[in-house]
Amino acid sequence: MKEYALVDHGRDMAAAGAPGHPAWTLVFGNPAAGETLLARDLATAVDIPLRLAVIETGPDTSAIVLRPMESLLPPDLAEVAGRFTGMLRSLASEARDAAERGVL
Repeated sequence: MKEYALVDHGRDMAAAGAPGHPAWTLVFGNPAAGETLLARDLATAVDIPLRLAVIETGPDTSAIVLRPMESLLPPDLAEVAGRFTGMLRSLASEARDAAERGVL
């Protein structure tokens, strides 16, 4: 897995003069898997790399949000999309567990 970017939405909103909402989006992917998707359908470039959002929902709470890849990729890529969604759910679960242990 390769991390491409971490978007700090709250910081960017505050810099634009809007109330900053504490939210971040992690952009990451697997270049080899991405190449496989692009070889099958160039339109998948819109949906990759993967994204996972962390949004503060209260003083000591946050939510991890992901969009199931099956809703983004064409039906002929459903099997691959399912594997990507599984990977996203696994990462979200690991992050949630680490946060509960105070590691994050």
